[in-house]
Amino acid sequence: MRLFSGRMQKENIEDIKESSTGIGEEAFSLSEDNQYTKTKEQMLQYAENCCDQMIMCQKRLETAKKEYGEVNHYLTDISTIENLEGEKKENLIFEAKRIETLKEDKKSCKSSAAKMSEKKYEYISSHESEMPKILKELKESEDEFQAVKADLHNIEGEKSALKYERKLCIQRMNGLRKLLKLVLLLTAILLAAFAYGQYKGEYDYTIGFYIVIVTAMAIIAVIFSVNQNQTRKLKITELKLNKAIGLLNRYKLRYVNIKSSLDYFYQIYGAANSYELSNLWRIYLTSKKEREAYFTMSDNLYKSVENYMSIINSLNLYDSSVWNYQTKAVINREEMDIIRETLYRRRESLRKNIDYNNEVIYRSKEKIKELIEREPSLSEDILAMLDRKTENEEW
Repeated sequence: MRLFSGRMQKENIEDIKESSTGIGEEAFSLSEDNQYTKTKEQMLQYAENCCDQMIMCQKRLETAKKEYGEVNHYLTDISTIENLEGEKKENLIFEAKRIETLKEDKKSCKSSAAKMSEKKYEYISSHESEMPKILKELKESEDEFQAVKADLHNIEGEKSALKYERKLCIQRMNGLRKLLKLVLLLTAILLAAFAYGQYKGEYDYTIGFYIVIVTAMAIIAVIFSVNQNQTRKLKITELKLNKAIGLLNRYKLRYVNIKSSLDYFYQIYGAANSYELSNLWRIYLTSKKEREAYFTMSDNLYKSVENYMSIINSLNLYDSSVWNYQTKAVINREEMDIIRETLYRRRESLRKNIDYNNEVIYRSKEKIKELIEREPSLSEDILAMLDRKTENEEW
């Protein structure tokens, strides 16, 4: 059980405050750059970008909602324990106090210095069977996060380069239009001058007429040719820019959700990174061997834990195994309040992440709807693309 037990025992309120940063608070918004939807290819690419965003957010939603439900179950377990009455409550508190007393006695009698705190030892112990898998998943997530971060930087650079290239194309096309106007103006002036001279009978400007017209036509042809080339280049650049923006948004979503998951990992495991958690695991394995030999001699502690867990199991909690390490919370109301506050903070973090992904899904659907309303002829192509992308996804 990962969500609850990792941080349940706290030495003070500040520990809670430091470990309860909201998931998704560092999430940045998706790129607001307008994607170009002038051609059919651009509009379909725009719709595909929206669909990819919805799929990524839906996957994260499923995980976050499951975790949100688990946190609610653990809060219900706390209420069940706190609302106990009569003999069962008295027995539970008695056994919890006895366990704590025996633990303190054993700690004071140890001949060798402890290599890790009791709190961290109990935390690792409650996750012992999962630790190899947890360490592997955490390291893979950290590596993926760094890779996505690097990719984001590269895509941002590519997007900036494409935007600059598009700006240059537009500037060149504007320059060509101005040059065309200048050529037409100069041609008109020269032809008018030759016509006036011809009319006055001063000279025969027939050859001049032909030279000006041929020269002007040649220059205009070159201008049109260069302009056509720039127009094609602009369309290709805009397509590439659309693709870069869509890719950037997908990577931003991955960044947000991976960062959210890593923060959640660090929060519930009480470690700053996978290296720190791996080091704790190594220390735990060494310390465990020393403690096992000592704890096997503690029959009284074993019996108390057995009696205590018998009472806990009779309460039909969502996860009774958690409370094997939470005797202090059973005895001390302040400890229980700290646990509850931690769970409230985790639930709020999950709520923010759920709302964020719901908002992205809603906006993506609205964008696709607007596109279909604007271009009804593309509705079949867009819906077919949506079906193709979602046929293997569970919604």
